[in-house]
Amino acid sequence: MKAQAAGTFYPDNRKELKDLLNRLETSINLQNVPLSKVLVLPHAGLIYSGIAALKGLLGFKHLTSEDPPTFLLLGQSHYYFFHEVAILNDTSYHTPLGEVRINTELAQNISSKVKNAKFTKEPFLKEHSLEMLLVVLQHILANKPFNIVPILISDPYLDSIYTLKDVLSEVLQSKNHYLLVSSDLSHYPLYEVANQVDMLTTQEIAKLDPFAFLDNITKLENEYRSFNLQTCACGKTAITISLLVANELDLWPRYITYHNSGDIVPMHDQVVGYTAFGFVSYSFDQLVLHIARLVLDFAVRTKGQLPVIPSKFVTNEFLKPHNVFVTLLKDNELRGCIGTASSAPKKLIDSLYFATVNSAFNDVRFDRVTPKELIDITLEVSLLSEFKKVESYKDIDLKRYGVILKHKNHEALFLPEVAEKFRFNKKAYFEALCQKAGLPKDCYKDKDTRFFVFTTRKIVE
Repeated sequence: MKAQAAGTFYPDNRKELKDLLNRLETSINLQNVPLSKVLVLPHAGLIYSGIAALKGLLGFKHLTSEDPPTFLLLGQSHYYFFHEVAILNDTSYHTPLGEVRINTELAQNISSKVKNAKFTKEPFLKEHSLEMLLVVLQHILANKPFNIVPILISDPYLDSIYTLKDVLSEVLQSKNHYLLVSSDLSHYPLYEVANQVDMLTTQEIAKLDPFAFLDNITKLENEYRSFNLQTCACGKTAITISLLVANELDLWPRYITYHNSGDIVPMHDQVVGYTAFGFVSYSFDQLVLHIARLVLDFAVRTKGQLPVIPSKFVTNEFLKPHNVFVTLLKDNELRGCIGTASSAPKKLIDSLYFATVNSAFNDVRFDRVTPKELIDITLEVSLLSEFKKVESYKDIDLKRYGVILKHKNHEALFLPEVAEKFRFNKKAYFEALCQKAGLPKDCYKDKDTRFFVFTTRKIVE
């Protein structure tokens, strides 16, 4: 299969394409993107949606395997309407970045088990939705070999949806097989409307309830139709299948990123939304990042509204009392840092919500975070240990501990990394801590000043 979108959705010149992908990846500062078993990714022009696709696929950058992995690429046709499940009838797919082998044996296996499956090329002609994922995947995996199985659907009422779910779930039992689902989010509303609608759509994806997802985004489409919203997700049926598969495999949600075309170019009259949303095996750290990132983006883009996290995803760890700090970084520079430092802390889930929202809106050192900044912001979550009182500041090892200073009605806190980051000696450190508390810089010498130390476990994006 020859490239269908080269020269329109991305450069058809190999060097230009590689240069563009390198520039986009260089702008990303994420360190802890999971290797998602199932992943929803955007497919618009590379300059618009490429950053989201790259962020989602970064987890595969260091994929190691003796056998080449196979990626099932699932999308909805933009140009043809048909009732079958279309599987690309070819042995390879060519893009300017090279040739990728189609796993024809696996394709035949899927075809034999899926009702109305059909080997064909016609629906793939002109189609860009799968090719856009493929190009980014080629960049991420560089020269590592991998295989694909391109699959397209069209009919939103596809009667073989459950059979397809069952077969894909069976195929994904293999450690070396992954499902990439192609879909953009809102199409052509105003920028502000897209922010609202896409966050609500993302919240529905995060619930992992396929039927509620379809019902609720249909309601959203009807509610915002007068605002020129044409769809909440052009691949809504494909996303529904991903939710069914994620449930079948007992996967957990991991929201990675969102932006829209209005964040890339200053055209806000008609925008398109893009997300990278993964489904992963359970990990406490990844669940912390999922919740914090969803709360951050949702609050900023909806002007203070908060997402609902289903109780089934609030595990016992999140119901225990815990102090938390959330640090926002933009271009590796501090953009906000707020947390809790209570002797009787709230539940972790409540502390995480509080710290995330307030780091974006209420750090007095900075203006409120704006939607356009989110694409460049990464976050760090610091889980604080219990506080231990020390008799003198002289006894504190600043390389090991964070410090809380209390004096009458004043108090301030530095996280453990502060001393090293700002290259403070002990005198400069405690002078800065006193000033942060709104006290004279030598108050740390006062006999009424109390000190508490703690450690942190940091979880970074």
